[in-house]
Amino acid sequence: MSILDPAIESSVPADAAAARSEPSLLGRFLAAQVSSDHKTIAKLLGADAIAAIVIAALLGALAGLERIDGDGALLPERLLPEIFNGYRLGLVLGGVIPLLLAICVYVVPLQLGARSLAFPRAASLGAWTWLFGIVLIVIALFNNGGPHGSNDDLSILYVGGVGLVAIGLTLIAATVATSVLTTRAPGMRL
Repeated sequence: MSILDPAIESSVPADAAAARSEPSLLGRFLAAQVSSDHKTIAKLLGADAIAAIVIAALLGALAGLERIDGDGALLPERLLPEIFNGYRLGLVLGGVIPLLLAICVYVVPLQLGARSLAFPRAASLGAWTWLFGIVLIVIALFNNGGPHGSNDDLSILYVGGVGLVAIGLTLIAATVATSVLTTRAPGMRL
């Protein structure tokens, strides 16, 4: 500070100013849910995808234990197709593809020299659509409504959930592709 700079005295105590500027844990959580920052969207999508991979791995382990048993006494017979389907679908559409898209959402704008994705709200909407579709699939599978289920209404719910998952993942991929095509730094070629 030089002689010419005026000294500004604050009438607000330092503790009150610090408490006002830093949001609470709940406030930060809620702000992350509606963020348009590509890094935040990628972190949320990646965390959900990792959770789906863990759940799919547990379903795979349960299916493997049933196959080892041989006589089928571990699980009821009607649950086996639902567990196998939940394992396959959860691993691919619930885990691996969203995790790869989360990496793309995080890294691509940084590689392009862009501030963000071309349509960050669309990527956020895609992530929420994907998550809602996964929840619908889980509800349908737990209530005997998957492809081999006997409940017709929940089978329709399962198909709707798969459709929402596909729409959400396509929306995220479209925002990444649009970012690659439109937000490159000057002089950067494809």
